[in-house]
Amino acid sequence: MGCDVVPAAQDGGGTLSRMLRDMPAFAYRCANDADWTMEFASDGCLELTGYAPDALVANKSISYAEIIVPKDRDRVWSAVQAAIDRNAGFEMVYRIRRADGSEAWVYERGRPVVNARGEVEALEGFITLTDERGEALQPALRRWDAVLAELPAEDRQALAATMRAAADAQFRAAMEQAAIGVCYLSLDGRYLWLNSKYCENAGWPADDLMRLGPSAIVHPDDVATGRADSDAAMQGGPRQYQAVRRCITKDGQTRYNQISVSLIHDDQGEPMYFMSAIHDITAKVEAEERSRREEAALRQSQKLEALGTLAAGVAHEINNPLMGIINYAQIIQDAGVDDEMVNLSAQEIASEGARIATIAGRLLEFAGMQADDLAPTTVSYLIDNTLDLARHSLDRAGVQVVVRVDEAMPTVVCRPQQIRQVLLNLIMNARDAMAGADAPRRLTIRACRQEDAGTTWLGIEVEDTGHGVAPEHLERIFDPFYTTKQRTKGTGLGLSVSHSIARDHGGSLTVQSEPGRGAVFTVTLPVDGPSRPEPHQPGA
Repeated sequence: MGCDVVPAAQDGGGTLSRMLRDMPAFAYRCANDADWTMEFASDGCLELTGYAPDALVANKSISYAEIIVPKDRDRVWSAVQAAIDRNAGFEMVYRIRRADGSEAWVYERGRPVVNARGEVEALEGFITLTDERGEALQPALRRWDAVLAELPAEDRQALAATMRAAADAQFRAAMEQAAIGVCYLSLDGRYLWLNSKYCENAGWPADDLMRLGPSAIVHPDDVATGRADSDAAMQGGPRQYQAVRRCITKDGQTRYNQISVSLIHDDQGEPMYFMSAIHDITAKVEAEERSRREEAALRQSQKLEALGTLAAGVAHEINNPLMGIINYAQIIQDAGVDDEMVNLSAQEIASEGARIATIAGRLLEFAGMQADDLAPTTVSYLIDNTLDLARHSLDRAGVQVVVRVDEAMPTVVCRPQQIRQVLLNLIMNARDAMAGADAPRRLTIRACRQEDAGTTWLGIEVEDTGHGVAPEHLERIFDPFYTTKQRTKGTGLGLSVSHSIARDHGGSLTVQSEPGRGAVFTVTLPVDGPSRPEPHQPGA
């Protein structure tokens, strides 16, 4: 799949290939680590060690360090590191244990591959059989040196390139079977090579990806950030970086991928291409988002529970002295005092006292202390009865009312007075939201039936054509005492009480809105009533 990133060296008639195949040794390229991790091993490896090259590459079955006889390992390591410190080649004789268990003496000649920054990127060389004193290897050495001497400088460079290309091919073959997505990208942002897992994570076939390039699948909101990261790497910033990026699959879904990107340089330190590994974390991100929403809902429920308990206590404490204040104001009014200021003040005291009493009553409703009995009720009764109370107010506000209720709608087990209170609150809020709005001012009430997991639900939608709800208000719209209305227009308890009533019925109250496009409030109730129909207790 895909295309080559590093082109294989051309050897002008097969001299290098024949040399690697026929010499009595095996050529290698390996990492300078404790395992001598092989990136490439020629076919001669099998004859010399008894292990196929694939067994050693990337330590798939065994590392080369494990093949070296334990008593010789430290000496081999020290000799190589000393050569690296001198920036020189190395030669040594040591013992290996072959696949059949036998021991053999080998001679190794190699050199470090150092980049422009003086960093050792790999070791390259060859290994052949010898004896303890190294005398048996002289014919092989003379043959190797003669071949190298006959090669022009560019072919000697091609030998190193051939080994690197072979190592890269081995790497890509391994990456094709990897559990993560891997791709190579050109410096100008084109796919050079990608494995099957990358295509799976991106949600696109390989041919489409190679044709369209990354810009066609990256989420639009992530394009600028991705470009900034790669530009920074090209301009001397971090050569490796990690990030979470979104992609759009061919069928339009959004996926989240954890990416790790490296800018690969040549021996002279010049950038060549990007290598990117991606891991699909969509399930993890979605699970975290669900957890966040559930935690937010739990915190909201706990807050409402605590506020309900507090509201009940406050309402009871307010009611007794408040009744005294209202009664005394009424006594003053009934006394017929010939003082206009006194009479106006008594009237204002009684009016404001009544307003406070209304707030206290709503606090008790919010706390669930004034619940009526559950009873089977038709949807039409709930809606028509509520509209009868609000009709005059809606007409005066110039609001057109549209009701869409299927005659076959089932009855719902509920506390009718409470549900009418919820609907009345939503209708009055809709009227207020449309005040001052351009025509038409239309209130639409719809009822629908839904089946979910064996439960039948009734949904009642109240939709207006008003100014909508600003995003900053949506998250707090059901909080007690939170209101965007003037002080004389609302207390901020209507929606919180309505939310609590819907919840106590085993249902929900939700809102969808965009500024300038109205709002839709939806009351959802189980048709068979709450799972536990006992009278509500604070905190239940």
